[in-house]
Amino acid sequence: MIQYIIIAIVVALSVAYVVYRVRKTAESAGDPCFGCEGCSQRKQMSQKKAENGEKHDCFTPKKADCCKN
Repeated sequence: MIQYIIIAIVVALSVAYVVYRVRKTAESAGDPCFGCEGCSQRKQMSQKKAENGEKHDCFTPKKADCCKN
């Protein structure tokens, strides 16, 4: 019986985590950096590109180096 309780807890936590990640992904859908919290490197890159008249873009994961922690 205890195994079923442990399995139920693990499954419930897994489902809760999936719901959390889906919600976070949906909230940052329009963000070109995929929901980067705003690391200092991203801010510096945004400022540098703004000074040069360019738009900061992280549309592909390869370009999203600023968002890696």
